[in-house]
Amino acid sequence: REYFISKIVLETGHHRKGDNGRGHADHHARNGYERIERYGSISFFGLQVTKADEYFVRSFHDIAQPGSATVDVLNLNQCGTNATSNSLVFNIYNPTAVITSINPTNVNPGSPSFTLTLLGTNFLQGSVVRWNGANLTTTFVKNGELTAHVPSANLLNPGTASITVFNPLSAGDSNAVPFTVNNPLPTVTALSPQSIQFGNRAFLLTVTGTKFVNGSTVLWNGNARDTTFVSSTQLTAVIPASDVAVPGTSSVSVSNPNPGGGTSNSLTFTVAGILPKVSALNPQSIQVGSPAFTLTVTGSNFVTGSVVLWNGNNRSTTFVSSAQLTAQILATDVAVVGSVSVSVSNPSPGGGTSNTVAFSVSSAPVVITTSDTLADGFVGVAYSGPIAAEGGVPPYAWSISGGILPAGMTLNASTGLISGTPTDAGSFAFTVQVLDSVEQAASKRFSLLINPLPSTFTITGVSDTALPGQQISAGVSLNSAYTILISGKLLLTVTADVDDPAIQFATGGRTVDFSIPAGTTQAVFPGNVNQIGFQTGTVVSTIKLSVTAQVSGQALPLNPDPARSLTVERKPPVITSVAFGSQSSSGFSILVTGFASSRSVTQSTFDFSPKPGTNFQQTSISVNVGSAFETWFSSQNSLTFGSEFLLTVPFTVQGDASTIGSVTVRLTNADGTSDPKSASR
Repeated sequence: REYFISKIVLETGHHRKGDNGRGHADHHARNGYERIERYGSISFFGLQVTKADEYFVRSFHDIAQPGSATVDVLNLNQCGTNATSNSLVFNIYNPTAVITSINPTNVNPGSPSFTLTLLGTNFLQGSVVRWNGANLTTTFVKNGELTAHVPSANLLNPGTASITVFNPLSAGDSNAVPFTVNNPLPTVTALSPQSIQFGNRAFLLTVTGTKFVNGSTVLWNGNARDTTFVSSTQLTAVIPASDVAVPGTSSVSVSNPNPGGGTSNSLTFTVAGILPKVSALNPQSIQVGSPAFTLTVTGSNFVTGSVVLWNGNNRSTTFVSSAQLTAQILATDVAVVGSVSVSVSNPSPGGGTSNTVAFSVSSAPVVITTSDTLADGFVGVAYSGPIAAEGGVPPYAWSISGGILPAGMTLNASTGLISGTPTDAGSFAFTVQVLDSVEQAASKRFSLLINPLPSTFTITGVSDTALPGQQISAGVSLNSAYTILISGKLLLTVTADVDDPAIQFATGGRTVDFSIPAGTTQAVFPGNVNQIGFQTGTVVSTIKLSVTAQVSGQALPLNPDPARSLTVERKPPVITSVAFGSQSSSGFSILVTGFASSRSVTQSTFDFSPKPGTNFQQTSISVNVGSAFETWFSSQNSLTFGSEFLLTVPFTVQGDASTIGSVTVRLTNADGTSDPKSASR
């Protein structure tokens, strides 16, 4: 009897490489697969298999490698004749790969080539990674890991690619995992322009940033505007007039399309108002205590919402036109005399506060308040005399309406200041007029006396040199008498390495006042004397005497300058006193006072003489005192004494000290030796 194969038990038409045959047969048997139920044998790769061998065939090495086999059945009958069935093909496949993850999962368009890492199961030597079905160069790292080289050509345009793995001699590709070539998220860094005044026409906005792509869209308050791609860092967009019709701020951003992409940060674009300008007020002034009134402000760039400011404070305002506003000014606003600043503020954004125009709250008509007799002036001496006014409505305008000013002098039309340097002496009369801002006028006649300058000043009684410690008397005189009282000062200034405080006038200090009465030529000093003494001090120095003078409060130029300088000369030391100091039966000390203009003493000589009737021999002793004097003159304490000193020299006597009757002292330095000075006991 013949049998036909209807099903192969191993696994419906195929089997995977390396499967354990017996285990799978048990599995399939449990799931109801048909088995051979007749006596007979199966020829598998030419091997005869009986029913009892049904499970055994599945563990053969013949299914250890992928490939295909033919399967038929041979029946053995009792008569000894065999019957062979038809054949079927049995396929042995590699397992199908499974991808669990990829890294990275996305890049931006235009990225360079990179290595893609895949993790999963059933990866084999020879597995191939596919990009949208196209094979990539693949490296088998280990079971469960592959890497593939993705060329830059695959990354030129945004989109999504299907990543699969194909195992050779397998049933097909693995599961597919998407890889995205994303558009980047853009960034906006600058706008040009950044603002525009409201009411303008449509304009072209340039947006600068990064990661722009062909297809990026500029968003105005989130709404797309007609956009042109310039480069990855620049876009332009047409902004319609309706977007800038009113003042305000708008948000500008950029959106990149899918895949990826998204909306950038936003920058603020300002639709600005206009800065107003005030040109005139009506009225321009009002008298103090007036009731509330309406102020008309004329100018330009006024808008609905413009506010009139009164000294910076809002006042109720009515918009009339772009050139005119009216404001309600309160009675309390004009309750005090003074000047008020009026301006206009336009609302934000943009807008701002205009220039200011002065409004005057006046008490009375304008009047000139300066005395009609001005301070005297002098030929060749700069003059400055202000003319003042009050009342009316400032600012004022000044002019000469009659007479003339002295030659060399002018009247400032804005400030009312008479100034200049007169060139001619004489008495001048003229009329000054002031006009306030509402053309109220006032005038006044003035007289101004321009005097000639006094004759030359001279400092008298001073030579070019002086001795240390000298008392000198100085005076000041004019070459000819002057008709007006002159007052002045005589001043001492000192140039020296050490400024001796003893250099001063007899009245104390280094400045002394004097006067020269009208009609006289000699200066009068305190004590009603014509000369004033001053001390030259004891230090080498240069002493300068100078003069300042004025008439009627006006400083006089002194030309030529009467200043005199004298030099305190270097001289040998001067001894002012010698005395015996403390003494005993065996000794005594000598006290020497004096000064040395060079602040130096190097040697002292003492000549001792006996008392009459004693046998003491005359003795001369020299002492080196340079170190002691150097110590004294370098000390801070010595500065208040100029070059003065007190020298104390102790002496010890062998024998009876009382036999010494007198001593004569001389001091020496680089400038010479002093005159001798003696003292007796």
